[in-house]
Amino acid sequence: MCFVASGIPVNRIEIKQLTPALTARWLSLKDNQLSATYWLQSAQQTTDNFLSRIGSDITHKNHTWVLVSILFDSSLNPASAEIQYFANTVHNTVKYSLEKGKNEKN
Repeated sequence: MCFVASGIPVNRIEIKQLTPALTARWLSLKDNQLSATYWLQSAQQTTDNFLSRIGSDITHKNHTWVLVSILFDSSLNPASAEIQYFANTVHNTVKYSLEKGKNEKN
């Protein structure tokens, strides 16, 4: 919805396994000229589904969640090694940051 609100038309949204630990939504945008991906992440869990994230709040309170949203400036293949490496790096960095923040609160 954020892309549409920003004037970037969404052509397709698919569920993609970007890495063994990361399932995300993959978007084709602007007549397939651009690609984007997003997922929701806490220190304990990652999901591509907003309902799963809300359900987790109900059953496991006190999770801090972030929405990771990445817009690429060209059309890319989510199965490419470069995307998999990049997604893995971002996922691990966010996880580390969330875990570090949780430990600093204790």
